[in-house]
Amino acid sequence: MASLSLSQHARVRMQQRGIPSRAVELLLEHGAVQHDHHGGRVLYFDKAKQRKLRQVLEPEAVAGMERFFKAYAVMRHGEVLTVGWRYRRIRR
Repeated sequence: MASLSLSQHARVRMQQRGIPSRAVELLLEHGAVQHDHHGGRVLYFDKAKQRKLRQVLEPEAVAGMERFFKAYAVMRHGEVLTVGWRYRRIRR
């Protein structure tokens, strides 16, 4: 990925919540998408995407990234607005 477009709010939340930019990049590349009905898209790893990611990445990379499978990102107009941790399921 060439350039990760993050809002200032997203940068702060990434630092506060301990989510690295590599995890956000993986969300953008491989994450499932759900519309939030406010003009944004929520990106997250559902079980199917987690399985695919385990096949695509090397075993060492998967071991380091598994803890970020519960992360999510909200995008609007090509910019990541915020990131966080999922505590509940994302409704479809």
